[in-house]
Amino acid sequence: MEKITLYYFLVKNKVTLALGENIKLLLEDAAIEHEYVRLGLDEIWGNRKVQFIEEGLYSGTLPYIEVCGKKFGRTIPIMRYISVKLGSKYNEHAKVGTPKFLTIFERYYSVQEGHYILGEKISYSDFLIYHLLDDDMALNGLADYPNLEKFVQSFVERPNIKKYLVTLSE
Repeated sequence: MEKITLYYFLVKNKVTLALGENIKLLLEDAAIEHEYVRLGLDEIWGNRKVQFIEEGLYSGTLPYIEVCGKKFGRTIPIMRYISVKLGSKYNEHAKVGTPKFLTIFERYYSVQEGHYILGEKISYSDFLIYHLLDDDMALNGLADYPNLEKFVQSFVERPNIKKYLVTLSE
């Protein structure tokens, strides 16, 4: 795979904080040659943001990657792009990695009474886990994970979530 340059913020002087780190972890795990350019917040929102837009980065936000002179932005599209480029490694992830994290999530959702990770009250963790399941295309393969299946059914039936999800299939 071509060398990738990943651009992201240095958030609160911590290198493992926020959305850019998801991409970094994927690159590391797949042993993809890359450069990680960390920008201080003061560097990006001034002249650099305007420069990014002028260079073809539509939103002028981070994270973004540069591959063979082309720029790609937003965390999930970047991760999908890399996954498609990896090809067989993605299939390996679907067979080995996905069941591994589904088993872990299943344990979390089995501890409390109720549908959510903390019981009857939804928390931000539930939104993150639902999104991870959806991104990994695992929402329809939960028959062996009854607590996760119960969580997903409850989550998608929340009135405002249900209303939103209907708009995605139109």
